[in-house]
Amino acid sequence: MLDGDNCYLNFDPELQGYQDALAYYQDLSGPEKQWWNAGISITQRKWLMATLDDSINLEEPVVILCHYPIHSPAGNHSLLNSTELLDIVNGYSNVVMWMNGHYHRGTYAMEGRRHHLGLKGMQEGADRWYQLDFSPSQITVYQAENTTTPVYDLDILRPSPTVSRPTGFAVAAVSGDASLTWNAEPAEATHVVIERRHVSTLTAERPSTAKTLSWQTVTTLSLPTTQSYLDNSVDPIAEYKYRIRFLGGAEGSHYSQALAPDEVARVSYEDYADSLGAGYELSSGDADGDGKHNALEQFYGTPPGIADRDAARELILTKTSAGGTQLVFSYDANTLSNWDIAWSKDLSTWKTISRDVDYRVALTETWTPAGSSENLTRITLEAMDDSSFDFDPSDLANFFKLAVTPSL
Repeated sequence: MLDGDNCYLNFDPELQGYQDALAYYQDLSGPEKQWWNAGISITQRKWLMATLDDSINLEEPVVILCHYPIHSPAGNHSLLNSTELLDIVNGYSNVVMWMNGHYHRGTYAMEGRRHHLGLKGMQEGADRWYQLDFSPSQITVYQAENTTTPVYDLDILRPSPTVSRPTGFAVAAVSGDASLTWNAEPAEATHVVIERRHVSTLTAERPSTAKTLSWQTVTTLSLPTTQSYLDNSVDPIAEYKYRIRFLGGAEGSHYSQALAPDEVARVSYEDYADSLGAGYELSSGDADGDGKHNALEQFYGTPPGIADRDAARELILTKTSAGGTQLVFSYDANTLSNWDIAWSKDLSTWKTISRDVDYRVALTETWTPAGSSENLTRITLEAMDDSSFDFDPSDLANFFKLAVTPSL
């Protein structure tokens, strides 16, 4: 959700925020320059892009809520910086909808494969309220009490990639330049697209002098390549992030992670498990014989290649005596530096602990499994709001996966 916070009317005229927002407004031109409109500040835009970088890497569908519309053509009810926001979200194919109000008559538009839905103003009529039903493949929009005939059936499916995702992507700072490298290129790939975006250090700006924050194509290389590229065209490179994808077939590949120079890549649990062996695999079946078909049948501790049948090593989900949700897991702190857990009931919709669940770390302890000399770190989390993490510990369909950062 975005807030139209860049508006001089939001501030006391004695504050610096008023001066910055007024200077921004006065520097604008175009039909959207109206006193009743607002913009998205540079602070929010940087947060948005960092969040979208994570979401596209996790292949999560995203709906953005904002009071103001951004679809083209810009009009006298558009977000003040609608053109830039449109450029930003165009860089993320997993953004399936932008939903807004502001224009009381309501609007609907398509930008590529993305829906832009403007809800009608409730002050215009008693029937101007909505129910939206979400599924992995569509968003169904009903108006007022009529929940049998939708006003919109919106397809949000995305085509499957036709090329494997890049692996081993890394960006290093070398003598003031950005050195990009990646692993072997898939046989079905024909080109590699290299993109970068600016990560501004500013807290205020003016439209006429601001650098664009959206993803820009640096170059497209025909394959095969040396699996490397040196970008020496920007300075300082510390203010840029990079990502790559392969072309080939109808859709090409998903993007790599977005990385700044010398930033350590996060590794998905699937990638990390592949490097460890069968004992760490995700499985849709009951790999460890505990009677539950959990996707994650193992966290850490079992030697590679050995199936884990030690229940003490598994992720443990319980209800506390007070009715709260408790989640316990262990990991090797010498192997991993950061972790995040995602949970699902259907393998389609995932909730990520760090972003979607209000939780606290109740206990961190060193733990040695019985019959072992290993020293693992055991974490106990408690969900502060069960409505955000609603599960039944006896349910056979609780699926888990990890996003982890190896300690290099």
